[in-house]
Amino acid sequence: MPYNMYQYIDEVKTRSPRYDIQLELDDLTIEMLINRARRDVQMATLPLFRERYGRIATLSAVPNLVSDYASGSVAWYSIALPTDFIEEVVVYLTSATRQWEARKLSKPEMDNIARNSWNAPTANAPAFVVEKDPASSTAILYISKGSGVVAANETEIWYVAALPYLQAYPDSGIPDPERKMSYQWEELVVLCALAKTYEMSQFQGAKELLLSDIQTIVTLLEEGYKTKVDRPKLLLPTRDSLVPNVPILDVPIKEGQ
Repeated sequence: MPYNMYQYIDEVKTRSPRYDIQLELDDLTIEMLINRARRDVQMATLPLFRERYGRIATLSAVPNLVSDYASGSVAWYSIALPTDFIEEVVVYLTSATRQWEARKLSKPEMDNIARNSWNAPTANAPAFVVEKDPASSTAILYISKGSGVVAANETEIWYVAALPYLQAYPDSGIPDPERKMSYQWEELVVLCALAKTYEMSQFQGAKELLLSDIQTIVTLLEEGYKTKVDRPKLLLPTRDSLVPNVPILDVPIKEGQ
């Protein structure tokens, strides 16, 4: 079963003597190191395993009409995206019986598309724009279905989510039961936290040994991914091929071909 913060802390404390870590750390410091390690592991695994961090959310907030981009028969509405939003996968506008996938636009197109009736969003072909505010680290979804009003709970977004900050001793007094980190990455999280402990104690030599263990796990993950994704390419049968449909790497290359 995936770890909660208590279990992460126990793992770090249990393994510290194995790696000859002499530094005494309190639980809150280990909690900080674990959360930093979770962030680093997500950044390392996200390019290959985006689906492991996927979430689906129905936006319940009431959308706001964006008057700056109102033009003709097209109305744009803005909705704040979840705080853990990293990147959208697909956006839907839904009704009681149907859903329509919205097409993605860039921000400069919002005004231009309203002036081109042949390409404007409609109830059956909605459109959306995602804008991130660097100052506040928030993301805004602009969505339109033509002249129709976009109501609350009509917008469904599938997106890649950032891992939240886990707490062993939250203000509520109830341990955080977070389960979003895939169990396959938990070993990496513990090892990365131990490596950060070495940084605090300035034992660079021992840190290198631990980093080699981390690299071994990452390499195994990448090789496992490649094995699943890559498929042997087949040579199409031709007049010159005596053995059709065999892997191309097994076919000798003749001179002059």
